[in-house]
Amino acid sequence: MAELPPSYNSVSEQKNFGMQQPAYNPQFGPVLSPNNLPQGDMNGQTGYTPQPQITTIIVGTVPLGSAPMRMQCPHCQQQIITQTEMKSGLLAWLLCGGLVLFGCWLCCCIPFCINACQDMHHSCPNCRRYIGTYRRI
Repeated sequence: MAELPPSYNSVSEQKNFGMQQPAYNPQFGPVLSPNNLPQGDMNGQTGYTPQPQITTIIVGTVPLGSAPMRMQCPHCQQQIITQTEMKSGLLAWLLCGGLVLFGCWLCCCIPFCINACQDMHHSCPNCRRYIGTYRRI
């Protein structure tokens, strides 16, 4: 007849297997410190294997300009010169509205044709992903 494993009650009554009782945090559970880790087994191993440290680098936003820029793409990590595209932004619409209000309704389309009134959208030529927009306003 095979031996049955010990019952839960008999195991829980034993004295912590040579360890100190860990502190308990109700939100996170037992708090482990170097003082209450398992001391060791027959092979001299502690039973606690430290996990490799993971370093997270938080990259801030790159200030974009009104011209193509040399930078490292945040998506594909390649050194690139951004691909740019001009699109109508808030400045062009405000100038258009101002021209209409002052009675120059025939000239209200001019801000949409002037490059200095357009916003500049930057994208990566390698992976074709959007990087950011330089806004005039």
